[in-house]
Amino acid sequence: MNNTMNHWKKEHSEIIDQRECKLPPTWVMESDPQFERVEAIYEVFQSGPMREIAEQIVRMTQRAHQMVVLSSFLLADREIEDALLAASHRGIRVYVMLASETRLENDDSEESFDKHVIKQHKEMLSRLSGHVLFRSAPQFHAKVVLADPFTSDSSGLLLTANLTEAALERNPELAVELNLAEVERVAKLLRWAMWESAAHEKAGPEEQFRPVKPLGVVDYPELGSEIVATTEKEQGIFRCVLSVIDSATEELLVSSFGWDANHPVVQRLCERAREGLKVTILARKRPASMPALIALREAGATVFAYRWLHAKAIWADSGQSVVMSANLQSHGLDNGFEIGVHLSDSRSEWLREHLEDWISQAPASLELAPLVGSLAGKVEVWSQGKFTEVDVCEREDINLGTHQSESADDLEYRPDFPRRPSIPSAHQLHFHWEVTAPLLSPMSKLQHRKEKDKSNNAIPFALPVFKEPGGRKVVAIETPEQLPEAKSVKAIAQAAAVVIDAERLRHDN
Repeated sequence: MNNTMNHWKKEHSEIIDQRECKLPPTWVMESDPQFERVEAIYEVFQSGPMREIAEQIVRMTQRAHQMVVLSSFLLADREIEDALLAASHRGIRVYVMLASETRLENDDSEESFDKHVIKQHKEMLSRLSGHVLFRSAPQFHAKVVLADPFTSDSSGLLLTANLTEAALERNPELAVELNLAEVERVAKLLRWAMWESAAHEKAGPEEQFRPVKPLGVVDYPELGSEIVATTEKEQGIFRCVLSVIDSATEELLVSSFGWDANHPVVQRLCERAREGLKVTILARKRPASMPALIALREAGATVFAYRWLHAKAIWADSGQSVVMSANLQSHGLDNGFEIGVHLSDSRSEWLREHLEDWISQAPASLELAPLVGSLAGKVEVWSQGKFTEVDVCEREDINLGTHQSESADDLEYRPDFPRRPSIPSAHQLHFHWEVTAPLLSPMSKLQHRKEKDKSNNAIPFALPVFKEPGGRKVVAIETPEQLPEAKSVKAIAQAAAVVIDAERLRHDN
């Protein structure tokens, strides 16, 4: 019976080729990215599990004889905290500049800090209060550590990283060791900011941050050409960044956490890319940055991304470069309190080595309209203001199930295909379905021709014709060989369909 019934089934398949379909802007992932870091290249550092930047800060603090000055959006690294506390116990004056408390959980320009980091920051305030003088302001965003400024033994480190464990170990971040002249200029700027720009102060162990007013006795310093800043008094980083960008003759390497497509700096980068300059961008994948990154890619720049990148730096093949705390957006280049260092010595080349190291290992690159057929594995598609992760495969098999045809003489039924997703995830869609012939409905009544023979008996049709309970008239057959005659009987009897008499087949078997 089963073999006979197999004559009344037909398997169908259809392939829909999606290889030429274009996707929206897409982050294309490396199959197995391995991020290996060289954390120290002479006087330029990058973050990493060996904690070279953190260790440099600890060594500076341990060597200090008079004073340590630290500025960071927030502080949440136990080893650095312990070093500051130990310095205070040795009689060293320790000054810490931080962002206002209200910004820690409500800041759109910086990475959002998880509850653990904020909790650790608040615990730090409790531990160090009474030993460290804290001053804060909403605009404080600079990241720098100085030891014994204004002395011949001074040392300094300018960072892109907040002083948290995650930033110093996980995030791609940079730090540059400052020379004596640069330390002095930064120290003068921090002295002005602390006494003339801070909004709150916390000195004693029990007291909360209290409002403070400018002293009105510290003049704004001259910074020279190496140390650049964004303050209420100037936009030196903005000018420096444009100068570095315009100095390039063949190549620019640019890294930033924050991007604004409408800012003149980003627009100038787009112009340089359209001019034919080789522009390579390093960024973090985040929705707020996508308009700028897409604009840069459209202009001809190559755009790479890391999940946690936070470093802000620009290198030009002219030998000019800048490392800074400012993002490439208005809050950082036009307003706020940010510090950068303009490099034109060997440190600029060491910076290039770090940036090229990141580029060579970048886990994702931005493609504007990639063909589905050019992709394989996981990608992140930017569509309707959000990222959608898609795992692109060569073939997706879709079983549409078994469908019963209207009549046994037509097994070519094509079901409705499911609506395809707006973002294709396979090079080809292979649809499969099976069509079976209809069976004679139970309780159907045998029908005869209208005319009768000489004995007044009803004349049967050449093949059995039945009327189903629903009123449909059908021709019943048992074998495929009966199909040609069934079609003729179907026309004569004005039947709706040809069906299989499964009951008789079971009886015969």
